[in-house]
Formats: sequence, C-alpha cells, structure tokens
Amino acid sequence: MVCKLTGMVARSVAQAASRRGLAAASAGALAVALALALSGCTTPQDRAAQTQADVDRMMMIYGPACARLGYAAQSDAWRSCVIGLSTKYDLQHYGPPPGYYGWGPGYWRGGWWGPD
Repeated sequence: MVCKLTGMVARSVAQAASRRGLAAASAGALAVALALALSGCTTPQDRAAQTQADVDRMMMIYGPACARLGYAAQSDAWRSCVIGLSTKYDLQHYGPPPGYYGWGPGYWRGGWWGPD
C-alpha cells in the first residue's frame, strides 16, 4: 500500500515538475530520490520467500542435532526443537532484548541486582 502510494506521488511530482519547467538536474535528483524510496518496498511474496529461506536455513542447521537428540524428523516435537535451538543460539550470541529503557535482567550481570 505504501509503495503504491509512493509511486503515485512520484509520478504526480514528476508531472508537476515537467509542467513547471524545473531544471533537468532538479528533476533528475528528484527521480533518484524517489527511486531510492521505492527500492525499500517489498511485496508480501518477497517477505514470504525470505521467511521460507530463513526456516529452511534453521532446519538445515539445527535439524540434524534434533534428530540426534531423538526427535523424529519433520514431527512437531522436532520442529519445536529446531526453533528452540535457534532461539537459544540467538539469545547467546545477540543477547536478550533490552527491558524498559534498556534496563532489565542481566544489566548488572546478576538478575535484578541480586546474586543470581
């Protein structure tokens, strides 16, 4: 929706610029700016394809480990194991999301100031 609206605005601004006789350099700069704005737009199909690629990557990386742990491949328990291992990895390498204003458990390296 936003991309279509941006495209419509880009066309109308370009038409207005040509009617008012703006310099070619100004119109070119405007066209480049609008093209950059439109390049960030993705379709739902693009997002779905990216999500599917992420899921396939998780299955490839963590699937064999979950099978070695005894989960039957492609079962609900196996999928839960894959998601759990991926989440564990993300938390270990990227940390938990910050709490309110960046404060939260682990800020002082021990729960909420306790000796956890």
